[in-house]
Amino acid sequence: MLWVGDDRTEEAVRPFFTKEMGARRCHTLRVVCMDMWAPYAKLVREHATNAQILFDRFHIVKHLHEAVEEVRRSEMRRLSVKERVVFKRSRWLLLKNPWNLTGDQKERLSTMVRWNTPIVRAYYLKESFQLFWDYRQPGRAKSHLKKWMRSAMGSRLEPFKRFVRMLRTIWMESCHGPACVYPTARWRQ
Repeated sequence: MLWVGDDRTEEAVRPFFTKEMGARRCHTLRVVCMDMWAPYAKLVREHATNAQILFDRFHIVKHLHEAVEEVRRSEMRRLSVKERVVFKRSRWLLLKNPWNLTGDQKERLSTMVRWNTPIVRAYYLKESFQLFWDYRQPGRAKSHLKKWMRSAMGSRLEPFKRFVRMLRTIWMESCHGPACVYPTARWRQ
């Protein structure tokens, strides 16, 4: 980490590029890691024209989990009382990594996935997206991500469609100049 600011404004971050780094050193930056706050990306594009933007995994997964949770809440309101029993207290069960589930949680999840509900589709979309992080070959990662985006857009789950639109937007906003590659290379970390 090179720098942490006091405030989350463009005015607070700009001095890092203009005073701390300066134009010559900014030109040498190859990768800048950040959360998905648009003003950060704007400043990198403005001052570090050769740098690729790497959006950290934590923030991407956070948005993915928010999509799952939005689907779950919406469906819980729609389901009958009898149907809700299966999905009651399922929030953390759906968001947890499968290898962190206890035996009882694995059994509950197994019961849940027998139902063909939007909640289950959201869970499967979350899990299949997570496979992206394991690819070591950019071409295969790109192929997986493109296939996943098509599935999410066809899922009839609006929170996942918004997530895909967000991914596409940050990809297009962060992709600039000769250093631009498919987002897999930037989203790996």
